[in-house]
Amino acid sequence: MEIDPSQIRVLRRKLDLTQAELARLSGVSQSMIAKIEAGKIDPSFTAFKKISEALTKAQTESSLKASDIMSRRIISAKLEDDIDSVIRKMLRHGISQLPVFKEGKCVGLVTESQLLKAAGKKKKTFEVMGECPPTVPGETPIENIIGLLEYFPMVLVFENGSPRGVITKNDIIKGMLSASKTRGR
Repeated sequence: MEIDPSQIRVLRRKLDLTQAELARLSGVSQSMIAKIEAGKIDPSFTAFKKISEALTKAQTESSLKASDIMSRRIISAKLEDDIDSVIRKMLRHGISQLPVFKEGKCVGLVTESQLLKAAGKKKKTFEVMGECPPTVPGETPIENIIGLLEYFPMVLVFENGSPRGVITKNDIIKGMLSASKTRGR
């Protein structure tokens, strides 16, 4: 994160840090932070670098990660599943897409749109599925996942080569709401 000295106060407040907390995290004095924020002094390169690094670290630690918002229950389909069973599964669980797995590896994705296009024509999952959704590790920041969800209906969370959860736009919204309630306390 690139910042300039005039942004320190805004970023510090956004991260819900006091001047004293930022001073402790950065290793500079609280009075120096107060003077920088008031525009009374220009910080030395070393002091500014320490403050900037502390703000970046605090932002990284405070932001939501994939593992914080993912749905841990992965409802999926298999290559040989018949389309009717896939549709029933989607309806039963109130979801609009299913990852397709073979031997623990994602091999595709079935969406409502694909099922509509194949209505009455295809019989098995492998005949209608599209490409696998993107996969991310659990530590991926929510901002990166939001970018992926602009192009894909879901994101899979993998850890140590195994699927651990799924994230949809709905999970992002729930996570943001939960985080705003926590900050409001």
